[in-house]
Amino acid sequence: MPEFNINNNDIVKLTNKLEQLHRSAMPVTVRKSLNEVAFVTKKETIKPVFESKFTIRQKRFITSHTAANRSKNTFSLKEMYSEVGVIKDKSKAGNRLELQEFGGSLANREKIPQKGVRVAKSERRKVSKKFYLKNIKARSKGGKFSKKGIISKNKRITILKTKKAIMAIHKGGRWEMLYLLDQNIDIKQAQFLAPASEKAFKQMPEIFTNFAKKRIKRGFR
Repeated sequence: MPEFNINNNDIVKLTNKLEQLHRSAMPVTVRKSLNEVAFVTKKETIKPVFESKFTIRQKRFITSHTAANRSKNTFSLKEMYSEVGVIKDKSKAGNRLELQEFGGSLANREKIPQKGVRVAKSERRKVSKKFYLKNIKARSKGGKFSKKGIISKNKRITILKTKKAIMAIHKGGRWEMLYLLDQNIDIKQAQFLAPASEKAFKQMPEIFTNFAKKRIKRGFR
């Protein structure tokens, strides 16, 4: 994480004035500035960085799966930090975001949708509702898929399920992959939180200056 250097002339002048006001003026200003950077990251920089690196199928996905936390209420500069990150246990997809940030392996991912189940057969689109697993109504015995089934009232197909995949076989023998099952996946590092926070942190001198000037203007109040 980048560090905020207070040893430039303009910042030093402000910090000196803050310290002359009250012993709490300086740490409170720093704490407010750290909190503001966290919320700038959450509200302004995460989304564009994320969208520049990944295929976006749900517009609010990254917004709903990330959060910013304020620094604890302390006057110790060493103990101050704000943070932005992925909400733990929000969803399976959200939990995989950590692997995107650092890279790693994902063992036994249960169901991986393929182009055959996506709207307009596009990798960039969401899974079509008629291809949700709960809507693939194969005739079954003992809860297992049989060879024949239906996906909608009017569209008959053949469903074939193996340990590794679910496939659809259409009239004329044309088949398409619907889902891969229980796959081990290597996820390459594709950071978005680190560059987003660094981008926001570049605003720290301006943010600190604004809070400092407001505090100095208030004086001892």
